[in-house]
Amino acid sequence: HRHYFVKHIINREDVGLIAESLAINRTLKSLNLRNNKISIECIEAISKALCENKTLIKLNVKNTCLQCEGGIAVAEALKANKTLTNLNISGNNIGCKGAEAFSNILKVNETLKRLKLESNSIKNAGMKVICGVLKTNRALTYLNLRNNLKLGLRESVNEVLKVNATLAKAKFDDGYGIDEGMTKLEVEEELEL
Repeated sequence: HRHYFVKHIINREDVGLIAESLAINRTLKSLNLRNNKISIECIEAISKALCENKTLIKLNVKNTCLQCEGGIAVAEALKANKTLTNLNISGNNIGCKGAEAFSNILKVNETLKRLKLESNSIKNAGMKVICGVLKTNRALTYLNLRNNLKLGLRESVNEVLKVNATLAKAKFDDGYGIDEGMTKLEVEEELEL
C-alpha cells in the first residue's frame, strides 16, 4: 500500500491524521510527502509516529522545507524505527547539524539501506562527519550526497569507497570519488519513492 500527498498543502489536521495512521498502521509500506511545505510541528508529529510504526519501509520528504530542525527530528526517529529502509530527505536545507544527526543515526541504525541527502546545504564539516561514519556503517547500500560536496573532500570520499564494501552505489558531485579502477560509484536512476 502507498499513500501520496504530493504538492498538497498539509495542515495540522492532515498531519494529525497522517501521524495517527502511521502509529497504528499495519499495512502502509510507502509514504510520499514530497513537495509539500511541512512545519516543524508537523514533522515532529510524523517523526514521533515513525518511532511506533512497524510497517513503513519507504518515506519521501523531499523538498518539504524541513530545515535543520526538521532533519534532526527525522533522524532521531530512526533511532527507534526498525523498518524504514528507504529515506529521501533531499532538498531540505538540513545543513551540517542535520548531517551530523544523520551520521549519528548511521552509527546505530542497521535497517536503513538507501539514503538520499541531495541538495541539503551540507558544507565540508558535515560531509566529513558523514564520510567518517561511512567507514564503519555496514547497512547502507545506496547514498546520494549530490549538490553538497565541496572542494577538498576527494580524499575522504575515496577512502570511504575503498573501505566500505557494503555501499554499492553512491552519488557525489562532479565525479568526486572516481579514480581509475573504481567502479562502485555508478550513475543510478532517481531513488524510487
